Amino acid sequence: MSLSGKDAEFVAKRRQLISAWRYVGVLLSLAVAGLALYLWLRVPLLGNPIVTARRVEAGDIADTTLLLSVVMLPIIVIVLLVVVASLIAVIYRAFAHEKRHIAIIEKLQRLERRRATDS
Repeated sequence: MSLSGKDAEFVAKRRQLISAWRYVGVLLSLAVAGLALYLWLRVPLLGNPIVTARRVEAGDIADTTLLLSVVMLPIIVIVLLVVVASLIAVIYRAFAHEKRHIAIIEKLQRLERRRATDS
């Protein structure tokens, strides 16, 4: 099973992508976690439903703001952050599978080269 030039180039590019994802995935995860922490601490109306509920009960929020929107917004933001984090986790798993497939291809190539040199 000899790879053509295009196939070998494709495998090399995929290998680079897999190794780059390790860092990109960590950066994306840190960015999502940082955003969540920022919203929780600095903009509690967007990220902390407990603070939002307390402010609504205390009457600190203008009457023009709809109560349902104010209470639901932090929940929606939290769900969105969970979805993004889940997406990153799925991408990590997909790249792990691809890394395994490339390792299998490389192993087959090594075996073929050994057979060719042995005969």
